Amino acid sequence: MELATRYEREIAGGVAFQLYGALAGEPALGPVAFPHRPAAMPDPMAPLGHHWLDSTHISFGVLTAGVFTRTAKLEGSWFNGREPDEERFDLDLRAPDSYATRLSVNPSRAWSLQASYAFLDSPEVLHPDVSIQRFTGSVTHATSIGERRHWTSTAAAGFNIPSEGITTHAVLAESALDLGHLGVTFVRAEHLIKAGEDFDLPESMHDVELPIAALSLGHTHPVAEIGGAETALGIRGSVAYGPEELEVRYGTRTPVGVMAYVQVQPTLIH
Repeated sequence: MELATRYEREIAGGVAFQLYGALAGEPALGPVAFPHRPAAMPDPMAPLGHHWLDSTHISFGVLTAGVFTRTAKLEGSWFNGREPDEERFDLDLRAPDSYATRLSVNPSRAWSLQASYAFLDSPEVLHPDVSIQRFTGSVTHATSIGERRHWTSTAAAGFNIPSEGITTHAVLAESALDLGHLGVTFVRAEHLIKAGEDFDLPESMHDVELPIAALSLGHTHPVAEIGGAETALGIRGSVAYGPEELEVRYGTRTPVGVMAYVQVQPTLIH
């Protein structure tokens, strides 16, 4: 997921600069990627809005420079905007062709906000002549409830404006309540506008706007600590709502899913 180096140095008066270079890494775009976002970590499923918010977190070839204080950070990235293929054990390097900028502000210990913009040149191998402008914004809140209990939430929105085709968006709200030895309960709600092409509909419907909504709820319960790792059992349920154009494909406008899983992660230090 990341193979990178970072250098930080204070300039003067609480102002510092940062340099970041990655063979595989994350440009300055979007909120914290879902595998690392506290409100999303208990959920093994990627958000439906992943490609509007944080899909660039596995870019192969990233250069970033930034200036920051204790409460704000301004970054700019030059990177390879092409999404990697499914073989993730090699480096799909290309010449940098895309750029992004992000402003992050932490007004207090409990709140973090970011707004970002990117120009992605030829991100999709299936449409190499199509570029995308992406705008994102997000707000994250975190608070402690007692000694080992935490509550984290994120709200985020992303817009993709392609050089060809329709403008689409995704809106997300998610929250996770960590009750220590009682486990973590999480919830996620999403609304998206997707194009008919994303569902492999006939060519005449490729530019049709299709609204999608989804709600998921789940819980992970700790089992044991083994060799510096925490194990937990999880269950997740979801229900989605789609337009009538998708009913023929899925057999329903309200597909329901249930997942049971085992989660393993390094033991947290409190």
